[in-house]
Amino acid sequence: KATVSVLYWTQAMDASSGFLLGATTTLGALWCCKNPLQDMLKAQLLQAEIRDMPERIILLRHGESEANVNPAVWSSKPDNMIELTERGCQQAREAGKTIKKIVKDQKLVAVISPFWRTNMTMRNIHKELPEQVIETRIDPRVREQEFGNTQAADTMKKYREIQTKVGRFWYRFPEGESGADVYDRAASVLVAIKNINKRPTRPKVDNVLVVSHGLTMRLLLSAEMAWSPDTFHTVYNPNNCEIWILKKTPSGSYSLSSEGSQPRATRDVHIHYKTGHVETRTIENYLDLPQPRTCHTKHVLEQLGISHEEVASIDFWCGAYSRLD
Repeated sequence: KATVSVLYWTQAMDASSGFLLGATTTLGALWCCKNPLQDMLKAQLLQAEIRDMPERIILLRHGESEANVNPAVWSSKPDNMIELTERGCQQAREAGKTIKKIVKDQKLVAVISPFWRTNMTMRNIHKELPEQVIETRIDPRVREQEFGNTQAADTMKKYREIQTKVGRFWYRFPEGESGADVYDRAASVLVAIKNINKRPTRPKVDNVLVVSHGLTMRLLLSAEMAWSPDTFHTVYNPNNCEIWILKKTPSGSYSLSSEGSQPRATRDVHIHYKTGHVETRTIENYLDLPQPRTCHTKHVLEQLGISHEEVASIDFWCGAYSRLD
């Protein structure tokens, strides 16, 4: 016997972007005994939540910028004011054509970084799909990593050297952010994107386009795909206007779609042979390994074409740690 079942909705407005995060569904029920109606209601509510999520989250890096061509620009111009080159504008228009082929007549909302190069990228994309884009929102959470107020060449060289030792995810720039800081805001904006169709006064959309930056794109994927910091460090930056697409699965999670390009990730490992010989090898398709990747030595050896009978162990950290037990 069920005493009472209460369905209530809570709505929270995300102050930094204006997204309606809410319509968070909670089913509260007191049951004197197990009742199949409880499970049925929970399943129906879950399916309703999944139906409201956008079908695709399209991640796109800005077009070629003047600093991509001439890194000295970073020393003389604030990062947020760096512009696209003519080639970058053309790349953005080509990306717009590609996105149009993917979404066809479906509508999309664009979420863009406030930096000028991402604004210019979106302006050129919009020329190719003016009917599909029904809203463009600037969200500072998808901006580039903050490297500090200025980026003098000699100072940045010193910082980059330290960053290489500490790791891109962990190192925090003086007056700036660490990769972990960017991860936090990337995870936050993903929640808003998934709930974008819960805004009662806005039309629902099947696609959300995020125009952002290379490191931010990698961390958006890290947050959604549950990548470890180690895995993040193996993933290469996307090219200018490269497109990665997350597509909704029946369970409500998102997976990388073949509609876009696939992130490239490699990892060097030490192969310790039973003979005592140690060899450094590169795993060329690191993301193809099942998670947790460092536990699947059999898959690594298959990818490298090495017989497991020859190998004593694999060191995924190439001697960085004295103990691996």
